Amino acid sequence: MIRALVDFALDNRLLMVAMATLLFMWGGVSFRSLPIEAYPDVANNYVNVITQWPGRAAEEVEQQVTIPIEIVMNGLPHLEHLRSTSLCFHQDKEQLIAAMNRELVKIPGVIWNFSQPIADNMEEAVSGVKGELAIKIYGDDLKLLEDKGDQILRVMRGIQGIQDLGLFRVIGQPNLNLEVDRERSARYQINVADVQDAIQTAVGGNAVSQVLQGEQRYDLVMRYLPRYRDTKEAIEDIRLLSPSGERVSLAQLCKVQVQDGASEIYREANSRYVAIKSVCLAATSEAR
Repeated sequence: MIRALVDFALDNRLLMVAMATLLFMWGGVSFRSLPIEAYPDVANNYVNVITQWPGRAAEEVEQQVTIPIEIVMNGLPHLEHLRSTSLCFHQDKEQLIAAMNRELVKIPGVIWNFSQPIADNMEEAVSGVKGELAIKIYGDDLKLLEDKGDQILRVMRGIQGIQDLGLFRVIGQPNLNLEVDRERSARYQINVADVQDAIQTAVGGNAVSQVLQGEQRYDLVMRYLPRYRDTKEAIEDIRLLSPSGERVSLAQLCKVQVQDGASEIYREANSRYVAIKSVCLAATSEAR
């Protein structure tokens, strides 16, 4: 059988060359029409909606983001099953993502990422970022890193084929900063260490003793009741006793300011970084 095929090919060389040429051309056309993706779609029937709201507590995210998302998602067509972690549907995935994005962009200040369970784990394992493609900016100053990330974000919005852009914010956690004014402290004859100790005791608490239970030891911590430390005004009103017997408030000794600090710090190779995530459709469009 093989001998006969070889003899036929040798006797019909032009036909064999023509067939090989046609197969080569067919392979080239098939290759150009082959969809190319950085991470293949391995779960067509599920979409993960991943949200980030820097500087917000878990209760705020649940009340102001998670619950409104569930209300919006329940009204989408072709949706079969909804949980707080994933969506299940039976129609085109891209249409559902577009519909979700139109509704979710109405919630300000939140970063959205649409992914799938397996692909999401693969992407995070490869780049450390929940996104198909990621750009990382390394440095020490978080504010400068976020500013540079915003600049890159504006440039990338003009690139054809780039979609689902988002910057992983690192600034946004409100911090109450108390800077001791040494001149004011000296005027009342109060040491800076005494001011710091008063703040630590009132807000964070200090161990005043230990509780022994068998071989176990627990610190007995003392601090102010919540109503005396849960607001900026209450903390400013914390009193210290000066050597002259005068009761001096922290507002008289410190500069009290509310400033945005680091909500999250991403690190890699012993350096801080911010990440920009995106989805690139250029390769798929060119291949098709």
